[in-house]
Amino acid sequence: MKKLILLLLFIPLCFIYSQKNSNTYTSIDNKYSISKSEKANEYYDEATFLSLTASELEVNGKKEDAIKKYKKAIDLFKKALLIDSLFTDALDNMAVCYRRINEVDNAIFYYKKSLKIMPNNRMALNNLGTAYIEKGDFNNAIETYTSLLTIVEPNDKESAASRDFYKAEPYYGLARTYFIMENYEKSKEYSFLASEIWKNNDLIEYSQDALYFYALSEYYMGNEKKATDILIELANNGHQGSKDLLVYPE
Repeated sequence: MKKLILLLLFIPLCFIYSQKNSNTYTSIDNKYSISKSEKANEYYDEATFLSLTASELEVNGKKEDAIKKYKKAIDLFKKALLIDSLFTDALDNMAVCYRRINEVDNAIFYYKKSLKIMPNNRMALNNLGTAYIEKGDFNNAIETYTSLLTIVEPNDKESAASRDFYKAEPYYGLARTYFIMENYEKSKEYSFLASEIWKNNDLIEYSQDALYFYALSEYYMGNEKKATDILIELANNGHQGSKDLLVYPE
């Protein structure tokens, strides 16, 4: 009978988050704000000439993002903002693109800009927390996810699936953050909460991701058998991360 081996001797933190060492931006607002510069006027003239609305430019930006042309997407989102400076979707999508090219400081700048317009935008807050994790700024990540927990339930127009997804997201973000900080007790607590909320609302894949962090926390707290059992069950149910940690030797 083949013996199952749990490979948890080394879990590179790059699997959990990516941290990019970069020079501090001393004047991000001056460098990246939408101004009446020559370049901005050029963008505005081009958008006017093409007779595109801000929404149309934003849609085109998302298309470029989908084919991994992130700098082109950013350019289109900036054009949309020249027409509508309060267009939070363009700000949020531009921030996502900056994260994709590992310019995390820029991403944080634009998430904050979006949140000044819509302070209770849960998607922007959640993504801001993720950006802080990627930067390695764990205290701000915790603060952001904690503030997300205080936002009241959304209006009735939002789908039940969306409500349930965002109800668990801050717990999952806190679980990831505390895991990286090696506070496995808190990581286990928050990952369990996230997993249960998602599981009870049939968001199984998300529930598995949260349970994965729960298992890893159990392992590093010395409960290897419990962790292994959970990971085996996750792997048997198709969770790829768990499969990657389990091998069956010849």
